[in-house]
Amino acid sequence: MTAPALVMVGMGSTDAQVAQVALSMRQGLQRMRSGLSVHCAFLQQCSPSPAQVVSQLIKQGVNEIVLVPLQLTHAIDPDERVLGQAAKLRTIHPELRIQVSRPIGPEVTLLTVLDQRLRASLGAQRVLELDGLVLSSARSGDVRGNALLARRARQWSTHHRLPCLTAVADGTGPSVSQAIQGCAPKVAGTSPWGRSFSPPPSCSMRRPTWQSAVARCRSVTPWARRAK
Repeated sequence: MTAPALVMVGMGSTDAQVAQVALSMRQGLQRMRSGLSVHCAFLQQCSPSPAQVVSQLIKQGVNEIVLVPLQLTHAIDPDERVLGQAAKLRTIHPELRIQVSRPIGPEVTLLTVLDQRLRASLGAQRVLELDGLVLSSARSGDVRGNALLARRARQWSTHHRLPCLTAVADGTGPSVSQAIQGCAPKVAGTSPWGRSFSPPPSCSMRRPTWQSAVARCRSVTPWARRAK
């Protein structure tokens, strides 16, 4: 039985690097599963669109397609825009079998990618100290996705001993500015979370440097081996 064609559906962006990330993911998956037909599509601001990709696949004789939402904030329920695209395509191509998979969600391996990108960014900017991290998303996700993303933030915070908070840009949760305020260092004798504590005399109040965070990242068990 022939496997269905996979179409990874991203939201799209005016930033060309966003599309490049999706294309790199497609290439990586294609190398891992050479027998699959893997493609990329974007809902807005980038090409090709899902309709354009599906039209090309139909010309190639494909009769079964799975849309894979590239969403980190959704773990169970796909974004309504992806579902709307699937419904529209079924109407246009009634002979075509189109399914929508679960979104990729905030898997634990996200933390490995996050550490790699953060290391590269801090090194490029010659940043010597890090006060905290804000994980910002354009839109709030489903209940499970939001819970998992918050858990990833707590895991990163515990791992690096730095505050890590989540934020959204659609007004359904804390904004980036609010999250930054939550991560801001407090006066001596107060933890980054706003709870008072009494550090022992030997404890330094100096903020951890990015080099020390990188050293911790390299010296511990990889994220992928940790319990989810």
